[in-house]
Amino acid sequence: ASASAAQNSEPAPLTQAFIDQKVAAARNAINTASNYLKTEAGSAEDETACHSKISAVTTKVSASQNMKITHVSLGSGHEPIGWTKRVLEQFTANPNSSQLEHHELVEINGKHVFRYMAAITNGSCLPTHTTSAFIVTEKF
Repeated sequence: ASASAAQNSEPAPLTQAFIDQKVAAARNAINTASNYLKTEAGSAEDETACHSKISAVTTKVSASQNMKITHVSLGSGHEPIGWTKRVLEQFTANPNSSQLEHHELVEINGKHVFRYMAAITNGSCLPTHTTSAFIVTEKF
């Protein structure tokens, strides 16, 4: 193997080091999205305006981070389903928990999928989105 291949190698899939690397990358992507959102949305109290800005931010960060980043919210009229609903309900049940993030590795159609969700705890988002989260997914 060449030196450049060794420098760019990721830990083997499904090892704890690999998962830790994915969690760190997801946290970084979420922090980037949060910072953009604070700058671009400010304290938007209109839910439609806020949703529009979140969509633009997640699209921008998804492209720059090579990950799929989305937003989900309970009570927004676009009810989450499956794992996103389950995790948001866990966040709602324990809003003061230090565990307002979740990650898992699943297999879907023969492909491994890393899923990460972090609650949005920014005070300006809470009046319109009582339980919201950013989601990062990556297939490999």
